[in-house]
Amino acid sequence: MSLVGISFLGHAQDKHAIDSLTTCLAHCVTDSSFIDINLELSGEFLFNNPDSAIVYARRSFERAQQIQDTTNIAECYNVFGIAGTIQGKYLTGLENFQQSLEWYRLIDHKRGIASIVNNIGVIYGYMDNYDESIKHYRESYNISLELDDFNGSALNLFNIATDFLEVKQYDSSWHYVQELEQFQNLHEQYISPAPIKGELFLYEEQVDSARHWFEIGRTESLADEDFHQLTACLSGLAEVDMLEGLYDNALAHLKEVEDISLANEFNESLLDVYDLKSKIFSKQFRYQEALDFKEQYLTLRSELDSLNNFNRVSELNAKYETEKRDRELAEITAQMAAGEANKKARDRVLLVAGLCVLFVIGMMLFSIIRKRRTNRILNNQNSQILLQRQKILASINYAKKIQNSILIPEERIRTHLPESFIYFRPKDIVSGDFYWFEQIGEKLLIATVDCTGHGVPGAFMSLIANNKLNKVVNEKGIHEPSLVLAEVHKEIVHSLNQETGIDNSQDGMDMSLCVIDRATNSIEFAGAQNPIIIVKDGKAHEIKADSLSLGGTILSNKLNGSFHFSTKKISFEAGNMLFMFTDGFVDQFGGTENKKLNKSLFRDLILETYEQNIEHAKSKLESFFKTWCGDNPQIDDVLIIGARL
Repeated sequence: MSLVGISFLGHAQDKHAIDSLTTCLAHCVTDSSFIDINLELSGEFLFNNPDSAIVYARRSFERAQQIQDTTNIAECYNVFGIAGTIQGKYLTGLENFQQSLEWYRLIDHKRGIASIVNNIGVIYGYMDNYDESIKHYRESYNISLELDDFNGSALNLFNIATDFLEVKQYDSSWHYVQELEQFQNLHEQYISPAPIKGELFLYEEQVDSARHWFEIGRTESLADEDFHQLTACLSGLAEVDMLEGLYDNALAHLKEVEDISLANEFNESLLDVYDLKSKIFSKQFRYQEALDFKEQYLTLRSELDSLNNFNRVSELNAKYETEKRDRELAEITAQMAAGEANKKARDRVLLVAGLCVLFVIGMMLFSIIRKRRTNRILNNQNSQILLQRQKILASINYAKKIQNSILIPEERIRTHLPESFIYFRPKDIVSGDFYWFEQIGEKLLIATVDCTGHGVPGAFMSLIANNKLNKVVNEKGIHEPSLVLAEVHKEIVHSLNQETGIDNSQDGMDMSLCVIDRATNSIEFAGAQNPIIIVKDGKAHEIKADSLSLGGTILSNKLNGSFHFSTKKISFEAGNMLFMFTDGFVDQFGGTENKKLNKSLFRDLILETYEQNIEHAKSKLESFFKTWCGDNPQIDDVLIIGARL
């Protein structure tokens, strides 16, 4: 069960969209602003797109070097180290952490030192060198306590307990779990030890207690969408069921683990699945199946052992420490040779030279011994890089499956609006934009929603927004568009604890909501920043939205006064077209002048698609967008819905 945490000591991640940070970057005039914004952008990308994080951190690093900003030089090295670790480049990670540690020690930056020492401990843990790993966590813990950094201290205790569990030193693991719980009672820091406690009770064969803590861990990991910890809890529950003879329940839990592990390439969890299945089938006297899964276990174990050969990293870390001592010795030797001309000094020089010769001979012999395995190690490093990248992408792709599950299939919408299309192009794997659809009696409710940010932060907001829309419309029975927007706003403010306004959080979303009534050939529309376009008689008519977003304190203050969202009623005729959209399409940079695509050009493009069939219209929008972008990166999520009424 690999649950250790890595520490990121840097600028707080900005909650605004990345394109807003990019705009700020284009207008910053001071070196410190340039460094800060690039580091914020690096933080936005660090845990989902490490390559982009490295690009932005490199910009900060070069400018920090120019102005000799020691703190930010150290911080950039930390970013490089974390990115390398995430990508499975443990040598790169270790070398950058060591560089960061040197810079932090140069200015005696205690919190930075504690953070980097923890991260070096993580590297040792991946190398299965748990003695060194725990040693580093303890060093980090002592420094964090001196600084009253209780978050850092709690993370260190959790990591130590996890390492002792990995090496089956259960008494020591219990000690640190209990110390973590006492620490939390004193300092109100929460890092749940539930999976560790489940494993410890399982070892003591207290199955009821083990089941209790695994269930708690499963609930917490589902709430946090931590699928790696979820597999550990499910495997623990399967083992509890096996001990109690509930084999069908155990196999059902293992099926869940297997599905999640295959989707995310959690190979260590797959090992647990194969091993436990082999034991369960053996207890059921199904020996051939037990043998098959034991063979799968051994095959995968062999592959992982091949991939996880960290000897080269260990050797180079030792070499790094040795070279520092050698440089100090060489300086002392040179001073002695320059300052003394007598025979004793010459003898010492000869002695040092002799030792150096012996050292070189020893190194040559050592090199010959390990030469045969060098190529294999290099190949394994490449495999590790690929495996780690695949794991990260698999995890985000699994998140995409979850997000896609909330989207109504386009085919279902077409049963109500036969001539309709949805052009949906997320900027990243997951999206902050989404669409929503519901039928209430004879009326059709359809919405386009643009949440704060994109990628993983935006996707989290989209899940909240979808839940609140369903609650307001289906549970509270509110169907009038302006009232739906006002109620969704209140739900968002409550969910994100924005009532106090302490942190001035404005996270939320823009939305357009239409209620289509075929019986009266009319549309009721309300919008928060997002307008709609109706095409009839060969002209595109924009129906403007109210100029405030949902969520945050600004709208709350307005709603407490005289402001309220407006509902606009629009009549239509058969054959008219409705277009709903977010701002990603019109805000995209491109074209011959590398400017934003404005609304006027967007309306012209819509008019060109008006007379065409739906599939051709969608294809034309997609083709135009790709051509318009050219070599420019997509800066935001794109969503357009078109429907012939």
